[in-house]
Amino acid sequence: MQSFCSHNVLFRGIWLVLVLLQCSQVWSYYIVCYFTNWSQYRPSGGKFLPEDINPTLCTHINYAFGKVVGNDIRTVEWNDDALISRVLDLKKQNPSLKISIAIGGWNARSPAFSQLVSSQQNINAFLTNSIKFLRKYGFDGLDIDWEYPTKRGGKPTDREGFSQLVRTLRPAYQREGLLLTAALSANTHYSSQYYDIPVLAQYLDFINLMTYDYHGQWEQKAGLCSPNSEVHETVDFYIRNGVPANKLTLGLPAYGRSFTLVDSELYGLDAPVAGGGQAGRYTRERGFLSYYEICLNIRNNNWIREWLNKEGVPTARLGNQWVGYDDIQSFREKSSSSNTSNISTYNKHISYTSSRHL
Repeated sequence: MQSFCSHNVLFRGIWLVLVLLQCSQVWSYYIVCYFTNWSQYRPSGGKFLPEDINPTLCTHINYAFGKVVGNDIRTVEWNDDALISRVLDLKKQNPSLKISIAIGGWNARSPAFSQLVSSQQNINAFLTNSIKFLRKYGFDGLDIDWEYPTKRGGKPTDREGFSQLVRTLRPAYQREGLLLTAALSANTHYSSQYYDIPVLAQYLDFINLMTYDYHGQWEQKAGLCSPNSEVHETVDFYIRNGVPANKLTLGLPAYGRSFTLVDSELYGLDAPVAGGGQAGRYTRERGFLSYYEICLNIRNNNWIREWLNKEGVPTARLGNQWVGYDDIQSFREKSSSSNTSNISTYNKHISYTSSRHL
């Protein structure tokens, strides 16, 4: 069996996806990489800093995350100013690189966003303040990661409020030459409740689909983080709801969701689980393993890699530990499938794709 965790593939994998899409599309592609400001806190060997980013790897970088405070954007980490400056320095090596700040994220929940969009007065103030913030730091745009309007502490009026926010921001951002994007849920059962999708499609430069975390330790059986069948369902859903294919970017998770099996002899999809898998050495989170941690387990710890033809993704296991994840082969299949070959692609967190100790 060919190893998909070789040294060369590990460091150049996302570039291979970029080349594939460049050959298959007639319009511009986007490779949007998220740099996370908490990756600096990992143990030595797993730490990921701005200097570890290959500036030619991505067309866009989203710095994650800032937060909404009142009608303004604020930084989160004590050293965000310095980290932001170091990320922006990548433009010296790649002047065409576009760098935005992403605000929100899973931990932010909804209340701050709900308050922001509760009145036009608040939105107007945010418009002015956000442009000042972006200009102060030198960002090229704003990525809104609200998880999720109307839910997780949100209000019933959030759906329309979010639409009004982007309606208000777009003309001014366009005049200023600033990008306006958003990360949207992959859940086809609830997305229409969260978003007025045709409105967002009209006013956003592009939409980052969160086509990952479909399954995880919050469930009672083993599942895949990003199964192709469900990714395709999400893409079809957004296109049917009026989003042009060239405004969609596909989420490619550089990590896996792991499980502790009830019985090590009963493994695979839908196997009964006792919870999340053991925390990784570097990411230190139960139920979660970065791509490079999975590769280390396969290369050094005798984990068994298996390919699921139907879902187009790999799994790996050892004893009662099992993980479903993505690699170069699955990225290639996702991006070349019939309903995804004409859309762009983006990587969730670039800091999960490589590690300097490998």
